[in-house]
Amino acid sequence: MRGLNSPATPGGDDTAVSMVIEFNAGAVVSLSESFSSFTGNWTGTLTCDCERGGLIMGYDKLIRIDADGRREDIVNPLNKAQATYHVLDDLLRAVEEKRQPETSIEDNLKSMRLLEAAYRSLEQKRVVKMEELS
Repeated sequence: MRGLNSPATPGGDDTAVSMVIEFNAGAVVSLSESFSSFTGNWTGTLTCDCERGGLIMGYDKLIRIDADGRREDIVNPLNKAQATYHVLDDLLRAVEEKRQPETSIEDNLKSMRLLEAAYRSLEQKRVVKMEELS
């Protein structure tokens, strides 16, 4: 991961980031995100691209674009506060109903490891393999 600390927006080395992730199954994903711009043109989106298409992810919707250019908008019906409540409510219901929550512990741990690898890569300016993380 490479990052930029732009003076346009106060923050750390992650006000603008770019990274390439290679998954064990062979998928390679390019990710770019920035919330710092002198142009004031920040749209609140993150983009991911791979050989099968791309995603544009924002707070209000996700746009899926396939390799042929077909687009599908998936609108998020929840705002941030509602989304947080939904996840916590589902967790409590899952405990009561003795089932896995929509967002499992395993999913969250994988996400945390991916973020740890990305920030370690940014800090050490090198490729970080997931196997390095304990």
